[in-house]
Amino acid sequence: MMNVTFRDIFVNRIARRTGFVREEFVPRTVTPEMAEPMAKVEAEEITLEDIDFIQDYEKCAVMLSGGTESLLSMA
Repeated sequence: MMNVTFRDIFVNRIARRTGFVREEFVPRTVTPEMAEPMAKVEAEEITLEDIDFIQDYEKCAVMLSGGTESLLSMA
């Protein structure tokens, strides 16, 4: 699923020159390999802690910028 997202972002936001990325960082020629994920992120440490959270639906907002990974909820 993530590969589809990477390819979609590369093709629709970078290769099509939409202005999301400055022109000097957009490759002049595009190959299929460029749409493959190139970054690998690994956490050095994961810290778990209890959070005192009281849900209040009157102070909740949902924001969407267009991508599936961009859906954010905040309280």
